[in-house]
Amino acid sequence: SDVITSPIGRAWAAADKKVVFIENPHSRVVVDPNRKHDDDPESSLRQCFERLRRKEPIKGVDEIRPVTFSGEDVLLEPSE
Repeated sequence: SDVITSPIGRAWAAADKKVVFIENPHSRVVVDPNRKHDDDPESSLRQCFERLRRKEPIKGVDEIRPVTFSGEDVLLEPSE
């Protein structure tokens, strides 16, 4: 996931002089061409939070996914 890739890549490069880690400074949420980009991302995000509350499996491609593939929170659900 985007959350852990940077620390792991940096540690690997630090531990092995043959490894070169190139980090993309832009989140895939913003520039991933495999993700659909709607005019209303807030609605898509709220739907994803709703599925998470119902404990539905997260599968497919969401416009914005508030958790990593392992379920770690990346974005917190707004209270409003």
